[in-house]
Amino acid sequence: MLSPAREAVAIISGIANPQYMSTKRFITVDWSKLAGTYDKTFGTKGPAGEVRPPTAGGVGAWLIDFVTANFQREFASHVPHA
Repeated sequence: MLSPAREAVAIISGIANPQYMSTKRFITVDWSKLAGTYDKTFGTKGPAGEVRPPTAGGVGAWLIDFVTANFQREFASHVPHA
């Protein structure tokens, strides 16, 4: 199990590495397909079924929820019981 700080580093490096490797031409990234997957994952559906792009606040809230999801359970397992 990774600590929240290590999870954040893993997420950030997971985003930065494809960009770096693409600029060095080690890999080819289909950025339009990646953007579509990103919009489907983080975006919201409107009344007509169209996908609205995510907002910075929505992505930030998702990231905080993801990083801190196991915090209470992990913290509780390390607290000495009286």
